Amino acid sequence: IILLSIISHPYDVLIQSLGCQLLHNLACHNDETKSMMLGKNNDDANPSLSCMDVLVKSMKNVLDSADVQMSACMAISNLAPAVGNHYGSSGVGWNNFCGIDMSLVSSSPSHNSPLISSGAITSIISAMEKHPQHKKLQEHACAALLNISTLGKLEVKAVSSSNGISMLLAAMVNHQQVVEIQANACGALANLAAVL
Repeated sequence: IILLSIISHPYDVLIQSLGCQLLHNLACHNDETKSMMLGKNNDDANPSLSCMDVLVKSMKNVLDSADVQMSACMAISNLAPAVGNHYGSSGVGWNNFCGIDMSLVSSSPSHNSPLISSGAITSIISAMEKHPQHKKLQEHACAALLNISTLGKLEVKAVSSSNGISMLLAAMVNHQQVVEIQANACGALANLAAVL
């Protein structure tokens, strides 16, 4: 019903923002909840719709809303570590936003990542480009790219080829006094450098 509400009101900024916040909060729960969120639903009207698809649609539909972009980045950031578990990646990395400490980036890119197929990576980078001075959005977008960069070579290449490195560097330059942005961006860049 949550996804249906978000889908039914694609251009309502309040519903999109609150819906993405709700999905972010749910993504902070246990791995079982995250795995359920990553799976496809069984809704007859939208049989192939996943939580990741809905987040990306929200980001694309209301790109001008920094609040929607930030909330969606937060949800994607929290779902990213579960992507590896749900889709078979053994990828791990420097750090991640949910507090799981990791050490290497996977060399096995064999899984089918919804972060790539849904357009989540490009949507995060588009949000960073659209709202370069929004500190919290930049912080959470950098955290999402940090978590995504822990999953494997496919995700790292997708971040790199989508202008992610430039956007991480721009966030660092634009927000030099924001420790969270500096840490998240440095971690993502370290993961990217380890693979590229």
